[in-house]
Amino acid sequence: MLGTTAHLSLGTHSDNMADRAMKVRMPSATAARWRRLSRVERSARSRQLREELKTHGWDEELVRELVDGIDPDHPTLF
Repeated sequence: MLGTTAHLSLGTHSDNMADRAMKVRMPSATAARWRRLSRVERSARSRQLREELKTHGWDEELVRELVDGIDPDHPTLF
C-alpha cells in the first residue's frame, strides 16, 4: 500500500522532473557524460569496466578513471 510518504507515486514525466528538481536531484556530471555517448560506446566502456574488475578486483581509482572516461595508461602531469 502506498502512503503519502511512499517512494513511488503516480504522475507524468513532467511531474517526475518537477519533483526531481524540487528535491535537487540532478544528474551528476559523470551521468551527463555517459548520456552523450552512443549505445555502442557505453556498451564498450561497460564491458571494459567489467573486465578490469574481473582482472584486478575492486580498485576505486581505476573504476573512477574508467567511469569518467580517463585512460588509466595515459601519462599524467604529476
